[in-house]
Amino acid sequence: MRYKLQNKGYVAESDIHGYGVYAKDDIAKDELIEECVCPLDVIEPKYTYLDDEAYIWNVDTLQNYRLSPSDNTPYWILPMGSFGIYNHSKEPNATINIRPQSRIVQVTAITDIKKDEEIVWDYGPKYKLRKYKRNNESR
Repeated sequence: MRYKLQNKGYVAESDIHGYGVYAKDDIAKDELIEECVCPLDVIEPKYTYLDDEAYIWNVDTLQNYRLSPSDNTPYWILPMGSFGIYNHSKEPNATINIRPQSRIVQVTAITDIKKDEEIVWDYGPKYKLRKYKRNNESR
């Protein structure tokens, strides 16, 4: 199947965090905003065994940008496009749909979105924004 990848947003500085994705034009509820391609490679957890205990050594690899297709998959995917720039909100105007068989993640409006409004989705209950000092040390 061939896809014509959609992108109805643009990137600009955000009042929420760093940069964000904004609507190029008005977007209607249920309208497809963007389709993001996932590379063929997946990020698999790497284990190291020491004294009969397993340690995951790459657990933090791109953790703010990767997704798991479902709770029972042993790998993560990393969508391209603007995906890593959409900000989080507990009052989202968009949602995502992961289609691992097609290697596509879709961003869809769940409310009407006005031109130049920031497009945000809820990262879920486990999300916690990491704060960084200017020298990149965690707070």
